[in-house]
Amino acid sequence: MLNRYAILLAVVFLAAHKLPAAEICIPTPECNAVVETEPEGHSLIASGYSQIGSPGDPALPFKDLFLLLPPNADPNVASLTLRGSTDKLLPGQYNISPAPPVVTVVDGKEIREWGEGKQIENGKNMLVYSKNEYFPSANLQFIDVGNMRNWRIARVRYYPYRYNPVTRQLVFTSGGEVVLSYRTISSLAAVNKSVPDGLFADKIAALTSNYAQASQWYSTAQQPNRTTSQLASGTVTNYLILTTSAIVAGSTKFQAFINHKINRGFSVGLATEAQWGGGTGDVAAERIRSYLRANYLTKGIRYVLLIGNPDPSVGDVPMKMLWPRRSSSIYREAPSDYYYADLTGNWDLDGDGFYGEGDHDLRYGGVDRYPEVIVGRIPFYGNFADLDYILQKIMDYEAGGCGGPWVRNVLLTMKPSDTYTPGYHLGEAIKNAAAVPAGFSTTRVYEQTYNLNPPPDFTPCTYDTVSAATQQHAGFWFWWTHGNETVAADVTTSTRTQTLDDRYPVFTFQCSCLNGTPENSNNLGYALLKRGAVATNSATRVSWYYPGQVDFTNTDSNAGMAYRYAVKLVRDHKPCGDAHFEMMVEVPLDIWMNHCVFNLYGDPSLAYASGP
Repeated sequence: MLNRYAILLAVVFLAAHKLPAAEICIPTPECNAVVETEPEGHSLIASGYSQIGSPGDPALPFKDLFLLLPPNADPNVASLTLRGSTDKLLPGQYNISPAPPVVTVVDGKEIREWGEGKQIENGKNMLVYSKNEYFPSANLQFIDVGNMRNWRIARVRYYPYRYNPVTRQLVFTSGGEVVLSYRTISSLAAVNKSVPDGLFADKIAALTSNYAQASQWYSTAQQPNRTTSQLASGTVTNYLILTTSAIVAGSTKFQAFINHKINRGFSVGLATEAQWGGGTGDVAAERIRSYLRANYLTKGIRYVLLIGNPDPSVGDVPMKMLWPRRSSSIYREAPSDYYYADLTGNWDLDGDGFYGEGDHDLRYGGVDRYPEVIVGRIPFYGNFADLDYILQKIMDYEAGGCGGPWVRNVLLTMKPSDTYTPGYHLGEAIKNAAAVPAGFSTTRVYEQTYNLNPPPDFTPCTYDTVSAATQQHAGFWFWWTHGNETVAADVTTSTRTQTLDDRYPVFTFQCSCLNGTPENSNNLGYALLKRGAVATNSATRVSWYYPGQVDFTNTDSNAGMAYRYAVKLVRDHKPCGDAHFEMMVEVPLDIWMNHCVFNLYGDPSLAYASGP
């Protein structure tokens, strides 16, 4: 939760050899919140702001800002302030509702968690609500500094409202500018002697608020795209397939797939055990990451496609077992490919042998969540016919063999998660924010009509109604329901995928628990990749949601991730791997396990067949 990861700013007295402090200034974001009165209290609704924070604390709107630092900036930011802003005490008194707990449901059992170090009474953290002081204590919080390849980024959280729960007063801050002071620890010339790398400049430009001013610090930003200028010489591998020699030898489609990607404009590299070292389980995981760390810059790697057995214990191209909830008593671990994407962070910062711990490894020098490469995988459980079929399907899809008007239809199947969470709000949010702006149609399957106009196409949400909806064919399928390794409740199952028409493959986001469990060769994410989908996004362990959530902007609940992924994939026409990792970076870090469990099965460079 936020209070576990956020670092409260203090002035850092730096060593004398460091250069004088400099400033980055950006305008303070605008915020026009609407106060809504609900039975539980008041809520502040602000467009573009997250409405949910740390469970039990006052639910005040906030926004994460990303600032591009010089590559030679000290990660210990000197200071963070608002300059020239105005504070206004709002008239009246308010009873600001607390943020809800995070919830997961497994085998019908609901688990609610509030986070550590809190005193919860009637849903409120009394360590905050009993104090006669404003929360948060400052409008700005410094979250972290991380690196995306050679780019150095600071993440700052801005709260336009602060609340005193004893006096029930609200203060609104507006205007002025956000000022981040930093020092440098070496010369730019010394830093820019490293391997030139212009990859992800487009991502940095879209992500950071000061790219136009800050890009001059990076020599790579002023050079031609290194992959474009060096493809012909063969010194760049911007699409790497990492697998085993046995898989290469046994597949009848492998070379055709490589040729296909080359014809699509990629410089394709192949790494088998001879290059990355081989092994199984955790030994293999460490060797895979070491190989990628050693080569992603020098080879200019952008995309990585892993092909092999993903089982973290015995797989030959395994996921890495992470421990996002190790301090908890249940649901502690998460098999994940994120370990192969964030290559500059130390995932075992505390050196205890448990990687990706939310309370120990998420700080500077540890996990920073920024990807150096875009990773996807095709699981392989020993059946070459399945592998070849998947490879051929991807080739056919990209070549236009699967095109048609159906690609521009979005299937939305939403089942209530509990009494307070009917689920249809997510379907409507995806429709309005992703499908409609792209000019796409939707097929909606909800539990009820909910007085919507127009009403959903099918009710209620059952296996039969969903099956009927799939007959209308779609290019995308987003759902929200409870699940397990082979089941999305009242939506579909691994067995039911056999009835899907694979001439119309979809991109999925499976907002359920356990659908992507890599130890189960019949997991639903993989079953769909074999029949019904061209790429799937599913959870390897339990995923977590906020009960009653109806606004999904800038949240890392499982539904919030589904929403952001849909916007990236459909509206913005991003390749599925880019959509996945941009979503991971941009949503706030409140539910770390969700970042670990959702993984992409399929070709990470694949985008839908026809643009908006």
